[in-house]
Amino acid sequence: MPKQFYPFLLFLLTICFSCNKNEKIKTKEKHEILNLVYHHFSNDLLDFVVLRETPRKKVKNIDYNRAFTERKYADSIRNLMRNKDSLAKTKKRLKNNKLLYQKRFVIETKMSRYHNLKEKTYLKIPNDFTNLYKNFVLFKEYDSLDIHKLISINNDSLIKFHKQLLKKERPRPDFYNFDVIVSFSDIIFNKSYSKAIIIGTTTFSRTNSHADIIFLEEKNKKWKIVNSQPL
Repeated sequence: MPKQFYPFLLFLLTICFSCNKNEKIKTKEKHEILNLVYHHFSNDLLDFVVLRETPRKKVKNIDYNRAFTERKYADSIRNLMRNKDSLAKTKKRLKNNKLLYQKRFVIETKMSRYHNLKEKTYLKIPNDFTNLYKNFVLFKEYDSLDIHKLISINNDSLIKFHKQLLKKERPRPDFYNFDVIVSFSDIIFNKSYSKAIIIGTTTFSRTNSHADIIFLEEKNKKWKIVNSQPL
């Protein structure tokens, strides 16, 4: 090989190494975010399915369908019900009734976007995410997740989505063989992989679905949800 090709070859190898490194970082950060969002959904479901049967502060006339679909309403009810030892009571109740309270999460492994964000003019975008959100609106990617990299909590059973699951369902709105379908959009990161945006959707029946756009930031090597808004 002529010597003049060596710099070009070295340049190509550098690019390949850099791309491979970035892809590994993206995959790692992606599944950390997916776990965080899934845990967020799982704890919400735990609050309104398990905890509503746990002795706590009584709140009359709770609309559980509304609690599943309206984030502000859900948070207001949750704050009314919570007390200092509610989490401890929940964990104990869950531990003693594992099979009774086991929730079956069906996870869609294809990560795609179903919402037209250009129409969501009511969203209040956090200041630090303005440019990243603009890119999220303009560019769509198709991605996938590895269900084996999701860490189950609250005794959840995680099931990979496939169309046969819906075909086995009874001809009625409510699901029978599982409790909720969880799906995610593609994730957009900033260049330093310190901020990210994702859409997470929970579907509780054929007529009951709820989606949130979630803004995340990495602090002290841990991802945190800094803002979440219903779509």
